[in-house]
Amino acid sequence: MSQLRELRFPSIPALAVYAATLVAEVPVVFARMLLTLAVTAVVLLLKGESPQAAEGLVELALIPTGWAVLALITPFGGGWRWRANMGGRDPSERERTAHRDALDLLLHHATQPVRLPSIWFVIDSPPA
Repeated sequence: MSQLRELRFPSIPALAVYAATLVAEVPVVFARMLLTLAVTAVVLLLKGESPQAAEGLVELALIPTGWAVLALITPFGGGWRWRANMGGRDPSERERTAHRDALDLLLHHATQPVRLPSIWFVIDSPPA
């Protein structure tokens, strides 16, 4: 079990919530696929091509869901893009020192292993 913890897999409750979210997203994915099909068919008609080719492009509607799954299992789905969307910035030297001091204090008083963040950034004001 300790080897699984080292791989930093999400916990079982977190995976259950994520699975429920994916199930709840099925109608949204279906609607996105229909919208993609309609828009692609209109574009193909305007170009003078057959709208039957639109069927092959319906899978484009799965990109947001695929990105969300990628964000869960790898660091590629989040990271800099998440930071940019949140308005994050690199910490100052004073903030880095405060972060190190807080982690040292936490690690000193922890009775169990502490999972440290792999990346972190500063947001000057909380999002509205």
